[in-house]
Amino acid sequence: MSAWNGDSTRPDLFIERVGVEFARRARVFFEHDRQMQTIVLCVAQYMADGRADEIHFRLTWSNTAAVPWPHACHSAEVDAHFCRRCGPKLPDPFREDWLPARPEVTRAFASFSKEGAERSTPMSQSYAPLFVARRGVTDVKFVGQLQRPWQRPDLVRVRAVSPELAPLFADVYRRPESDEPRHVLADRLQAMGDPRGTFIAYQLHPDPTPAMLAEADRLEEAHRNDWLGALLPIVSPSVCRFTRGFVDTAVIGEAPQSVVDAASIAPEWATVETVEFRTRFDSTTQTFSSQFRSARHVIVDSTGMLYEQGTECAWAMESVRCRTVFRTHYLAGIQCPNLRRLTTGAYYGVERHIVNELIDKPWWSQLDEVSLLLSRPSHALAEMIAATPGRLRLVAWQDRLVVLRVAPNRVDVRAFPSDRATAASLIETLQTGLGADWQVGPGVDLSEAPEFDELGHILRHFFDDPEDAA
Repeated sequence: MSAWNGDSTRPDLFIERVGVEFARRARVFFEHDRQMQTIVLCVAQYMADGRADEIHFRLTWSNTAAVPWPHACHSAEVDAHFCRRCGPKLPDPFREDWLPARPEVTRAFASFSKEGAERSTPMSQSYAPLFVARRGVTDVKFVGQLQRPWQRPDLVRVRAVSPELAPLFADVYRRPESDEPRHVLADRLQAMGDPRGTFIAYQLHPDPTPAMLAEADRLEEAHRNDWLGALLPIVSPSVCRFTRGFVDTAVIGEAPQSVVDAASIAPEWATVETVEFRTRFDSTTQTFSSQFRSARHVIVDSTGMLYEQGTECAWAMESVRCRTVFRTHYLAGIQCPNLRRLTTGAYYGVERHIVNELIDKPWWSQLDEVSLLLSRPSHALAEMIAATPGRLRLVAWQDRLVVLRVAPNRVDVRAFPSDRATAASLIETLQTGLGADWQVGPGVDLSEAPEFDELGHILRHFFDDPEDAA
């Protein structure tokens, strides 16, 4: 029976049959190339690829016993590892499209696919290993890890804290800024033989050795799901990060609202300083408004996700990054007394009345950095530049311009060679609006910087790491 026939309502059975089919095809591959020793079947789901969010599969293989993952094409360190882009041509029976694009494939494998994967990201960041086949071994090994627990609640096992340890964990959550309760907990856990004690101790060590760092990484990889505790049902484990022994960065996915509500009261949120919402629902953010008023860094899809609660409470955020373009008037309604860094976008530009609302906010005058994505430069841009004390970056994506404030009274307008006329017009407008005390001039052509050879690179740098866009 082929892998895609049978009871498609049972994901485990479907995955098992895919494993059997993968094993059969792997034997063909090993027979085709006598040097290959290990093959990995990897899976990804591109959530914005315009193809009904279907599942994608890729292969990596190696002529050694080492598992060829993570894979980097043409890497000198792993020159014995290959994929279809950098290795020899695969035999026809092993083409990667042997799993059809059908709903049951998506249902079975979506939970083992990384959250937020895109076609533009490297394979090691977008794909996750699923099965490993080895020469001379009949059965393949399933190595898939749960990447989206909310899609398979039947596989989620939240590890409860023992009554003996509960007061020690509670002390950590009560004083997340202090290392003292973490040291006390680590000592008790080590005395009990719990590997988390070693993990906390190594991450707290003031001068860890390379061996300590490697062991801490190994322990985190092996026990991450257990240590996420009550956060596990709604976060993406592979992109959560631990610092000082506890989760520090959490990424919330598209979990059902009932699951979000149940996890929103978890004490584990106390140590989270960076939270990212990969969800389309504003209600998810509202559920966590009280939990995350102490979060220092917040990443959302739209500023509207912060607006409803932001008008009623003061957030403790030091940085806000909005991944998508949204109406800027939402920003004017957010209370962020500690805000220092803002990255977001706006439809069509920033209107003058919105600029006035923004620059009148108490937190605007204390911003160290502002990064805005607009379709075109606003006629109120000069007012915004003059009122922004810190560093300012602006990308006008339709006009292919980048505006950078490079000194207290100096602004550069950078453009591709084909857009110099547009840049010259903006320079004239800004010079008139800012006055004689300001110097406004052209910076280097964007095409002279290799990372900015196309507009897509600008936007990707702009939102992924604004520091790289300077």
